[in-house]
Amino acid sequence: MSEERLARIEHRLDEVRDLISEEVSELYARIEAEVKPRRRWYEVYRRVILWTWIWALVIATGILAARELLPPYFVTGLFDLAGNTLKTEMAK
Repeated sequence: MSEERLARIEHRLDEVRDLISEEVSELYARIEAEVKPRRRWYEVYRRVILWTWIWALVIATGILAARELLPPYFVTGLFDLAGNTLKTEMAK
């Protein structure tokens, strides 16, 4: 083979290598965006605070209900509210 033909083949291989590299980079970016969505710090803290309040209400309600200081309909209503909040958060 002539040197000119080898140079063309090498040039074409470089072009193909660059195209493959670009496609792989785009594919990795798409996979990362779909599979591992990164949460921002305030989203994490918002969920932590929400869960802390939910558990605090559950524990306080349990203590007050055990001492019979709350009517039964209040306890069931509070647990329904916590369940609806949980469903809403899990849907996000």
